[in-house]
Amino acid sequence: VVYTKKIRLVVSSGDELRIVLANNFTILVYHHRIGDDIAKLSIYRIGVKVINILLNASYDLFEFSEDASRVFIYSAKKAQSVLVYCYVRKEVVEDNYFKLSITILDKSGQIVENANLTIKELDESFIINNGTWTFHLPAGLYTILVSKEDYREALKIINLTSDMSVEIVLMPDVYRLEVFVTLPDGKPVGGTKVFLYSQDGGLISKTKTDDTGFCAFEMKPGFYELAVLWNDDFVRKSIEVKCDTMINITVPFKQQEYLLVTFSIKGEEGEELKNYSAYIFDYEKGYLIARYSPALNETLKLLKGKYRIFISAEGYKKKEIVLKLDSPKTLTLTLEKEENIEEEKPFNNLLPVGILSAVIVSALAFYVLFKRRKGVK
Repeated sequence: VVYTKKIRLVVSSGDELRIVLANNFTILVYHHRIGDDIAKLSIYRIGVKVINILLNASYDLFEFSEDASRVFIYSAKKAQSVLVYCYVRKEVVEDNYFKLSITILDKSGQIVENANLTIKELDESFIINNGTWTFHLPAGLYTILVSKEDYREALKIINLTSDMSVEIVLMPDVYRLEVFVTLPDGKPVGGTKVFLYSQDGGLISKTKTDDTGFCAFEMKPGFYELAVLWNDDFVRKSIEVKCDTMINITVPFKQQEYLLVTFSIKGEEGEELKNYSAYIFDYEKGYLIARYSPALNETLKLLKGKYRIFISAEGYKKKEIVLKLDSPKTLTLTLEKEENIEEEKPFNNLLPVGILSAVIVSALAFYVLFKRRKGVK
């Protein structure tokens, strides 16, 4: 026996294990654990360091060069050589292997399936169907990249010195856009309508600012357009979102314009009335806007719009009008008197009846008196 090498392996039932001896007493050990996507190829040579090669399990065909200084590794599926290794080394050093378990979660703690896992140092990528991946790797630093559509790419660097379990959380590939709408003097504007459009002009979402002038959108990275609309003022702003973003939009709002409304209320005979009241209601929503009376208000000013107005005065019929206000207006109206039917009519109606009753009573009294006198004679 010229060369004896004792190799210690941890092999489970069902593992694939192949051992090949080259012509210069170089030993190649191929070990594939059942269920793993990666296989381990170990090369032992007299007087040199152990060479450990990690490769995809589909690369399962290999052969030596004539001098056994190189090993060629093939993929049966691709039918071509994919790797060529030169393993001439000086020292004999055996690597320690540890178990690395990786679990991929979303921000709510749920398993993320079918994510793409890349170990940079292995130059290999895997699709993790069930959200977990386990393998045995030599001690060392590893860069782990995890990616999946609609999620942000996650990167984690680990120092593998013992068995390790790692959780990698994928965040949705969306960012938060916070918008503050203010007046030129810095005061917040609540109730502002804010629209979010895509770059090609399609409406994505719409909302309103709160009392602090704030609103927010969740969106994917890209180019967008914001439109702020309030009191006939319209402002557009193009933005690029590639991270959580906060912007302030100053809208040059115009001062609201109030228009003067005056009344000229008269009776049927042309007399001017001063004791009237006008009740102004919003035409669309029906709520009371204002009450006007010459005794209470000097003037009445309203915003542009449509109103329903009720005019009333003591002793006159109420009157209703619809006013479309787009400029200062003077309203001239005539009120009709109410009919007087309270006390005189009943008295006048009873008067003829009373006279007739008195005549009848007097006639009966005269008749009775006449009969009595006739009986005495």
